[in-house]
Amino acid sequence: MSDVELEKIKGLLREFTAERKCRLHVILIGGLAVQYYGIQDRTTIDIDAEVRGDIEGLFNYLKSKNIPGDISEDISRWSVISMPPGYRDRITSIYKDSFLEISVLHPLDFIISK
Repeated sequence: MSDVELEKIKGLLREFTAERKCRLHVILIGGLAVQYYGIQDRTTIDIDAEVRGDIEGLFNYLKSKNIPGDISEDISRWSVISMPPGYRDRITSIYKDSFLEISVLHPLDFIISK
């Protein structure tokens, strides 16, 4: 298993959606969101995300690339404290094409998720 970087994950997600011609919306949390917010020396070995779309297919695809993932349709109860209402309304889109949208949580929601 190797370190996972935001740009690598963007490429793999683009590849996944293009191959399958399926729509996917991914809200990144965890180490990949930290990388987006500017802490580049923070590496991670997995992808933590809320996913709308083919979750099972994505999980198996990432597994085939040796990237573990903690992905689900609803992250609101992952932490000891539930996510505040409207967290999806406060996300920031960081990439979008015809099949894929990648977003990150608002910084305050990100802190709550931890």
